[in-house]
Amino acid sequence: MYYNCLVNIPKNTGKISRNKRGKTTYIEYTYAREYLPEKKYNVARRTTIGKADPDHPGMIFPNPNFEKFFPDVEIPAEGTAAEPVNESRSSCIRIGAFSVVRRIIEEKNY
Repeated sequence: MYYNCLVNIPKNTGKISRNKRGKTTYIEYTYAREYLPEKKYNVARRTTIGKADPDHPGMIFPNPNFEKFFPDVEIPAEGTAAEPVNESRSSCIRIGAFSVVRRIIEEKNY
C-alpha cells in the first residue's frame, strides 16, 4: 500500500537504491548486510520504502516501511471532506471492501 502523498527521497548515501521494474522505479533502503563465508561476499538486506514519482524527480510515494525506517520524516496528510485522510490511501485498499460487499450481494440474490 502506497500513500497518496509525496515526500523527498532520504539522503542516506549508500543505503538508498533504485530498482526499476517495468515502467515503475521502486526506492529501496538497505537496513543490514549479511556476510556469506562460503561465497566470500556480503548480501544486502533491503526493503522497499516507496515508489518514485516520474513527474517529480527526487520525490516518492511512501509506504508503511518508510514510516518504520524514517520516523522523523513527517508524511503530509492529504484528503478532503468527501475523502477523509485515512481514505486517501491507495485505491488497492478500497477495492477489497468493494469486492467483499459485491460478493455478499450476489450470494443474497440467489
